[in-house]
Amino acid sequence: MLYGQPHIDTKISLFIEIIRFFITALAISILVITIARKWSVISFSKVLKSNLSLYGTLIGIYIISFILNIYINNFSRKNDLVEKVFYALFFLILFLIQAFYILKYFYKNTKESFIKGYKILIILLYFVSLVYIVINYFPQNAYDKYLIHSKIYTYLPIENNKTLLDNSTLKIDSAISSIDYYSNKKTFEKDLSFTIYFTTRHKEMFLLVLKRWILQMNLEDQAVK
Repeated sequence: MLYGQPHIDTKISLFIEIIRFFITALAISILVITIARKWSVISFSKVLKSNLSLYGTLIGIYIISFILNIYINNFSRKNDLVEKVFYALFFLILFLIQAFYILKYFYKNTKESFIKGYKILIILLYFVSLVYIVINYFPQNAYDKYLIHSKIYTYLPIENNKTLLDNSTLKIDSAISSIDYYSNKKTFEKDLSFTIYFTTRHKEMFLLVLKRWILQMNLEDQAVK
């Protein structure tokens, strides 16, 4: 399951997509209840909280996965049918457990027949959202029939925070890289490409100076796993 982290742009895009799906599901829910004239048997707070709980939980799962350095959109890079089936079952089971308990919590005392159909509608909207995310955010190069195995290397800076001459703080992130071994070609282990993200107030002013410092850290640091 460990496959390194997606780019920060991909993370932001993923969260924006989830928010868009939440807004769409909420709008459709409001429209259906309004057309059916069922606001007397269901409150707006339940509609809002039930949808927000589903999509909020999804955002929470992704945040936790990124913190733990787990890319949950795929298990490995081997083209394994058993693993694909396991992934599909794992996806469905988690989806059903989450949807069942959240909707049961918000509509447990409601006996109105309309609510049953409404809960099915919410589940379908959420399921479509999940399928869309899995399809569109699954790494395009995740499967390669010639891939034998991969070695994962982690770069950890000696110092995560560095105080600069102007007393501002430079925050340096960790990085992950990998070397893939294929059955149809020779693998070279000479170079590793790390994308190291940093945060500071004056990126433009010391970028060239920082480059030499990072290279020095990379040579001295023995934090490669």
